[in-house]
Amino acid sequence: MEDIKVLVLDQAYQVLGTVEWQRAMTLFFENKVRIVSEYTDKWVHSATQAFKVPSVIAFIKKITKKMRKIKFSRDNVY
Repeated sequence: MEDIKVLVLDQAYQVLGTVEWQRAMTLFFENKVRIVSEYTDKWVHSATQAFKVPSVIAFIKKITKKMRKIKFSRDNVY
Protein backbone atom coordinates (compact mmCIF):
# COMPACT_ATOMS: atom_id res chain seq x y z
CA MET A 1 0.00 0.00 0.00
CA GLU A 2 1.25 3.47 -0.77
CA ASP A 3 2.43 6.05 1.75
CA ILE A 4 -0.85 7.20 3.37
CA LYS A 5 -0.80 9.89 6.05
CA VAL A 6 -3.46 10.29 8.75
CA LEU A 7 -4.21 13.59 10.49
CA VAL A 8 -3.98 13.36 14.30
CA LEU A 9 -6.10 15.59 16.55
CA ASP A 10 -6.12 15.96 20.32
CA GLN A 11 -9.21 15.69 22.50
CA ALA A 12 -10.22 19.29 21.65
CA TYR A 13 -9.81 18.60 17.91
CA GLN A 14 -6.64 20.68 17.60
CA VAL A 15 -4.03 19.45 15.15
CA LEU A 16 -1.11 17.51 16.61
CA GLY A 17 0.43 16.29 13.36
CA THR A 18 0.30 13.33 11.00
CA VAL A 19 1.19 9.65 11.28
CA GLU A 20 1.35 6.70 8.92
CA TRP A 21 -1.82 4.66 8.48
CA GLN A 22 -0.24 1.65 10.24
CA ARG A 23 0.37 3.70 13.41
CA ALA A 24 -3.17 5.09 13.26
CA MET A 25 -4.66 1.61 13.05
CA THR A 26 -2.49 0.48 15.97
CA LEU A 27 -3.68 3.40 18.12
CA PHE A 28 -7.28 2.61 17.18
CA PHE A 29 -7.03 -1.06 18.16
CA GLU A 30 -5.38 -0.04 21.46
CA ASN A 31 -8.48 2.14 22.15
CA LYS A 32 -6.41 5.32 22.40
CA VAL A 33 -8.07 7.16 19.52
CA ARG A 34 -11.41 7.32 17.75
CA ILE A 35 -11.77 7.56 14.01
CA VAL A 36 -13.28 10.87 12.90
CA SER A 37 -13.13 10.32 9.14
CA GLU A 38 -12.14 7.51 6.79
CA TYR A 39 -10.94 7.24 3.21
CA THR A 40 -13.74 5.91 1.03
CA ASP A 41 -11.52 4.08 -1.46
CA LYS A 42 -8.73 2.69 0.73
CA TRP A 43 -9.17 -0.63 2.55
CA VAL A 44 -6.95 -2.85 4.71
CA HIS A 45 -7.70 -6.57 4.71
CA SER A 46 -6.91 -9.10 7.39
CA ALA A 47 -7.53 -12.81 7.17
CA THR A 48 -11.18 -12.46 8.19
CA GLN A 49 -12.08 -8.75 8.08
CA ALA A 50 -11.71 -5.61 5.98
CA PHE A 51 -11.25 -2.13 7.47
CA LYS A 52 -11.40 1.33 5.92
CA VAL A 53 -8.19 3.32 6.38
CA PRO A 54 -8.75 6.34 8.66
CA SER A 55 -8.01 9.81 7.32
CA VAL A 56 -8.54 11.71 10.61
CA ILE A 57 -8.20 10.37 14.16
CA ALA A 58 -8.66 12.06 17.54
CA PHE A 59 -7.26 11.04 20.91
CA ILE A 60 -9.82 9.99 23.51
CA LYS A 61 -7.90 11.13 26.59
CA LYS A 62 -6.09 14.40 27.16
CA ILE A 63 -2.49 14.45 26.00
CA THR A 64 0.02 15.92 28.43
CA LYS A 65 3.62 16.50 27.57
CA LYS A 66 6.18 15.79 30.24
CA MET A 67 8.44 18.67 31.15
CA ARG A 68 12.11 17.82 30.95
CA LYS A 69 13.96 18.69 34.09
CA ILE A 70 17.27 20.44 33.60
CA LYS A 71 19.97 19.35 35.95
CA PHE A 72 21.25 22.15 38.15
CA SER A 73 24.94 22.63 37.49
CA ARG A 74 27.44 25.41 37.00
CA ASP A 75 27.49 24.90 33.23
CA ASN A 76 23.72 25.10 32.94
CA VAL A 77 23.57 28.29 35.01
CA TYR A 78 25.91 30.00 32.53
